[in-house]
Amino acid sequence: GGMRRVIPHMRSANPQLAQYACLAVKHCCDNGRHRRMIVEDQALEPLVSLLKEVQIHGARQSSKVVAAAAATIWNLGTDMKIKDAIVEMDGSNTISHLIKLLDFDSDAETEHANDEVRSKAAGALAMLSEKHARNANSVSTCIPKLQEIILVPSNKEKKKLIRSCLSCLAVLARVPECLALMDKLDFNCEKNVSNWIPD
Repeated sequence: GGMRRVIPHMRSANPQLAQYACLAVKHCCDNGRHRRMIVEDQALEPLVSLLKEVQIHGARQSSKVVAAAAATIWNLGTDMKIKDAIVEMDGSNTISHLIKLLDFDSDAETEHANDEVRSKAAGALAMLSEKHARNANSVSTCIPKLQEIILVPSNKEKKKLIRSCLSCLAVLARVPECLALMDKLDFNCEKNVSNWIPD
């Protein structure tokens, strides 16, 4: 497919080129046929590697590249057949990498840039958990972190971040084991959605 020429640039040492390559792939995820072609063109390995690598070819990893990679995984994850392939990448550590990004806080980046990474990671986790109980149970380990992000008063104005976190919690709440964990943590998902989601 046409993405074969674009995908290698996701590993470029030029952060802007890497970001644009990820976004080009993301914008081609508009239908199932295109998503499957992207997977066949071997896009998953570099995308998942971008979630965890601090440096690429000696260059410092940019938050914009990480956010773009997470956003692309979010879009690819809309396909049920691709969810498993994404999760099984890198020794089945994709979900762990995304969960770690919920704590993304680089001194070299602005607060907004850090929040973009966290927002895209939460969105990707929500999509990978949608209608997939096994994934949801793996993602459930980050429920306390999602709760923490939502309950910090200063985060209330961070609309994209809050919405992504609430979306992830809402998806997880549909799985009995995850809902039981929320109850154990005394976290009422429905109540917090109504109290905290920005207008």
